[in-house]
Amino acid sequence: MTAVIFGVVVLLTAVFAFLNGFRDASTSVALAVRTRALTPSVAVLLAALFNFVGVLISSTAVVAISHTWIHLPDGESGLSILVAALASASAWAC
Repeated sequence: MTAVIFGVVVLLTAVFAFLNGFRDASTSVALAVRTRALTPSVAVLLAALFNFVGVLISSTAVVAISHTWIHLPDGESGLSILVAALASASAWAC
């Protein structure tokens, strides 16, 4: 059962990353293209590059913070908490 819940956590993490990136990238590209500061292709490439850099930097910070501040229970209880958090974050991002 733990493997199934872990699979759900991984799936919900991917869903949240997609939804968050989808909203973020369109907003950042639209302003640069609308003001004609960048061409659409350059704006999309820069958005992709800096979103990737942002993920690398923020994931490092999240790992450092989560090891010191957040303590989840082991097993299914901890994974269930992650499922609830990711489901609510994904619903909020919609």
